[in-house]
Amino acid sequence: MSPPFRRSFGHRIIRDVAEEEGAIMRGKYARVSGVVFGVVAVVQALRLFNQWPVQVGPFAMPVWFSWVALLIAGGLCIWAFRSGRR
Repeated sequence: MSPPFRRSFGHRIIRDVAEEEGAIMRGKYARVSGVVFGVVAVVQALRLFNQWPVQVGPFAMPVWFSWVALLIAGGLCIWAFRSGRR
């Protein structure tokens, strides 16, 4: 029987660096997502205050729909920025 696999010191360093890089990338992804959702929330707020009409195919989107979209996009924006801090 062969001895159990043991990780050397070098393997631990590589693993730690890879985990740190993954955490950095997750933080960047969360910040970019937060910016995108923030822009969507601002556009929805502008539509609400300016009463801009929106047509999707043959359907006219009611203005109240922007309230729902604003709450969802704003919530996702806040969530993304909070998770990016960790």
